[in-house]
Amino acid sequence: TAEWDPRYYEVYPIAAPSAEEKAHDFLWRFQTRLPKPGNIIVFDRSWYGRVLVERVEGFATEEQWRRGYDEIKSFERMLYDEGMVIIKYWLHISHDEQLKRFKAREKEPLKNWKLTDEDWRNREKNRDYEAAAEEMFERTSHALAPWDVIAAEQKRYARIAVLETLIARIEAGMHRWGIEVPKLEEFLEVNPGLAGRFNRTLRFGSYSPADLVQIALRYGRPRATALDADACDAFESACRSVRGYRAP
Repeated sequence: TAEWDPRYYEVYPIAAPSAEEKAHDFLWRFQTRLPKPGNIIVFDRSWYGRVLVERVEGFATEEQWRRGYDEIKSFERMLYDEGMVIIKYWLHISHDEQLKRFKAREKEPLKNWKLTDEDWRNREKNRDYEAAAEEMFERTSHALAPWDVIAAEQKRYARIAVLETLIARIEAGMHRWGIEVPKLEEFLEVNPGLAGRFNRTLRFGSYSPADLVQIALRYGRPRATALDADACDAFESACRSVRGYRAP
């Protein structure tokens, strides 16, 4: 969210429910924080806690979390009908990669505060969480709000895949409501002051190498241009071949 306009988004951390929240159904605390038209809400933990954490840790009864699948789908159907774009990511890493990252974070003074005893304890329940996630995908991935499972062993790949998917989902939502999706080059022409921000989400396959070089010369190198390293290397080589281009 570092480059977002703070007037149009909010981030809500979702912790253990308060006494007031416990007096309502589990979706109530999300319903009361839905975004206004044109705004973005980021929930740090989502309503899927009912069928994941609450299921595995025993915070919900079996009857409650089994009922949660249909309740979640009904809730998302309501959001869809109101014109919202629902994007659901699952960033998947292996058991070994998780251990590698835990050990690296443990040694990093600026990040080790993020690692708790509970994180280590939960590794012992990875198989339970995987089983819960598999059933969650099967029961709650639907045409109105499908799950996008991202292979996240490589962080750079995962971040770019998330950006590509985000763009595709938002554009699909715009088409659904009859909103024209502007072409990026046209948008930059009429908004030159914003070029430095918006040129960073260019999709490599949408442009020829020559076009990409011209965009880079005019606006600077896009931060995320492709899902594979070979394409990025080819882009850099093309840029270096043009006199006057300097990598930022």
